[in-house]
Amino acid sequence: MLPYCAPDIHWLSLLPELEGLIVPSKFYGIAAAGRPMIAVMHSEGEIARLVRRFECGAVIAPGDSAGFARTILAWRADRDRLAIMGHNARDLLDRDFRKSQSHDKWGRALAAVARNAPAEAAAEEINV
Repeated sequence: MLPYCAPDIHWLSLLPELEGLIVPSKFYGIAAAGRPMIAVMHSEGEIARLVRRFECGAVIAPGDSAGFARTILAWRADRDRLAIMGHNARDLLDRDFRKSQSHDKWGRALAAVARNAPAEAAAEEINV
């Protein structure tokens, strides 16, 4: 298996109809390796929002092959931009996805469920 630090750019995708049901877990490995990513998925999905918020890649709509190609060509010509996006990706993990933070969020979510809080309130506890 190729390590996440080998490629200069990563591509991850998710069918729009699967948004909210699953999350491409390789997002976290890519970010940990400090690499930028092209997220081919619904623009308002969880991963797409993280990519935009932390400026660690680009979000492309499924089927937008011209946009995908433009992104690759633009990044090929701008190695400094790739490095910045890669740094941003790693930084988002170090800042907002530490193990202790995850444990705290899950603990609050489970406590909300134990209190019979509405499902939406429990789900909010684990969202970023």
